[in-house]
Amino acid sequence: MAPSSLHLRRPLAVPVALALWLAGCVHDNVPSWASDSGALDGAVHASADAPPDAGTDVAADGGGATDAAVDSGADADAKTAGDSGGASDVADAGDGIDAEDAFVNLPPSVTWTLPADATVVQIDSEVTFVAQVSDDVQAPTELGLALSVDGKLDAGSVPLKVSAKGTITFTLLMQNPGKHSYTLSATDYDNATASATVTVLVNIAAGAPVVTITPAWPKTTDDLQAVIVQPAVDAESGSMPLAAHSYQWYRYAKPVEDLQGPTVPADRTAAGETWRVEVWANDGSAAGLPATASVTIDNSAPGPVTLALAPTEITVASTVTCAWGAPASTPTAIRSATRCAGP
Repeated sequence: MAPSSLHLRRPLAVPVALALWLAGCVHDNVPSWASDSGALDGAVHASADAPPDAGTDVAADGGGATDAAVDSGADADAKTAGDSGGASDVADAGDGIDAEDAFVNLPPSVTWTLPADATVVQIDSEVTFVAQVSDDVQAPTELGLALSVDGKLDAGSVPLKVSAKGTITFTLLMQNPGKHSYTLSATDYDNATASATVTVLVNIAAGAPVVTITPAWPKTTDDLQAVIVQPAVDAESGSMPLAAHSYQWYRYAKPVEDLQGPTVPADRTAAGETWRVEVWANDGSAAGLPATASVTIDNSAPGPVTLALAPTEITVASTVTCAWGAPASTPTAIRSATRCAGP
């Protein structure tokens, strides 16, 4: 009996590439290739060595399996492609965010090296200012610099020249008394700003007091006393007298180191010596101008001389002796000139 036309004794052998192409057409729902019986699909996917009956079964059932496999593969490919692309996109986006977040701009650094904060200087003196600036990205010479004095921006009267190492140096003449603040600011390209402030107290020394020495014509028996007739006045207040004063005594031009009070005892002086005193006040910041006064020690009159004659009753035949005495303060020259004299 001739074989039935519904069964293929030897399945049709189809190259793998063509099978995949055909499967793609089925997957893409191309109507001309669709088959309700699945015979064509079975023929495409059936093994060339399968027995006759198996060929028909494969033709009947294999199409669905193949479609599933193709569908599964296509879905897997699509999913893989989609997941791969999505993952790549996420990775790229994540990398960009991380790169943005990784860079955090830091403000510059500003420090004063000189002078020390709250430094006290005298009016009309020069003060040297030294500052150091730096930045984590920019060179010091690329930073924007500004100086404010007492809260007011300097209009360029102070040259702010910065070295390659970030050092800024300038000198100012202190002509305004009182407390002053100097603020240095540095700004980078991202407008991040930092600043540092140093204060300087410009002092006016206290004026000189008015002083005199009593007695005005001292003798060797007199103590010397420095008297403040008018105390020194604090220059900043303009009228407040200063209570604390310092003293230094001089014998001729040489200072007497242990005499730094208002009094010189009489036993420290001698006739003919010139003594001078310097007196000054301190306003708490600096010594003021000194005042001076001087005197010359005059000779003291000799004390009373005592005489004694012996014997108390004298006759022509008596030998008379004379004895005299003088106080210790009597100068040696007067002692030497004193003698007993008789006929």
